Amino acid sequence: MEEDELSEKEFEKIRVQFEDLVVGVTYQLYDLHNTIVFGDTTNTIPPTLLDKIRTENKIQFRTENEFCYGIFYKDNQGDFVVIAKEDQSLSEKQIQLLLWILIPSFLAGLIAIILLSRWVARIAYRPFSEVINQVNNISMHDLDVHIQSPNTQDELQELIDTFNHLLTKISETFTLQKTS
Repeated sequence: MEEDELSEKEFEKIRVQFEDLVVGVTYQLYDLHNTIVFGDTTNTIPPTLLDKIRTENKIQFRTENEFCYGIFYKDNQGDFVVIAKEDQSLSEKQIQLLLWILIPSFLAGLIAIILLSRWVARIAYRPFSEVINQVNNISMHDLDVHIQSPNTQDELQELIDTFNHLLTKISETFTLQKTS
């Protein structure tokens, strides 16, 4: 529409860029008399819808097989309604392709998260497992054994120190009972 306002070289550059970027879309250009002056002449738009586009300046709508977008465009050559149409089957194919990409990606991500969280949990739980094994190996005849501390300076360290102190008191009590 701006061909008359640009140099031939500039217009050709824009036209090539437009054709490279816009694929699978057809256009219709309607004048004030609702006549197609440029573009696809099949599947015309009803005059009531063209008037609505002129009133609202832009509108999105659907036909049986197409997604459409219409704008009202004022130009030095007149006022026009520009309709861009895209075939719904192309959009549906793109959505299906995206689903085939997203579903496996989601499942792979979910499996990775599960495996990584189990691995991290096993590493984080390792000091507790070692303490549990040491506590399970303590017998009534060997109360002088103390649990080895991982020196973590946290609640686990405090619990081990408290347990070792308790073992010492129990051992002392047994020793006193044996001697008396």
